[in-house]
Amino acid sequence: MTGDKADDKAKKKILIIDDEEDLVEMLALRLESTGQFAVERALNGQTGLKLAGDTLPDVILLDSIMPGMSGWEVCRKLRQDPRTKNIPIVIMTAGTPHEAKERARENGADHVVFKPYEYNDLLRVLDTIQRSF
Repeated sequence: MTGDKADDKAKKKILIIDDEEDLVEMLALRLESTGQFAVERALNGQTGLKLAGDTLPDVILLDSIMPGMSGWEVCRKLRQDPRTKNIPIVIMTAGTPHEAKERARENGADHVVFKPYEYNDLLRVLDTIQRSF
């Protein structure tokens, strides 16, 4: 049992905040299957903000366009909260590269992944973030 706890501590915690439930589930399963990540899921911005503050993940994957509270607004709120202000945020967006990079910078996101993205591209971004720990 202690081995399991040690394994869990070695895994990086990722929080996915995206309103597309099928996409969230597929991505979470793929990330968990690597054995490197423990994944929390939130299907809207409000739940994502609460989970981020409660679980303090190592990385947040955040969709830019969601009903209710946009990913950009969630990003700003995460940066304003002392508990979450330093957590790396990866914005996932279908926007144009120039516009998305500008909005990411304005709202405090650390990285941008463009939809539709290749899973390996996302893994490269996560690897870059992990190397900074």
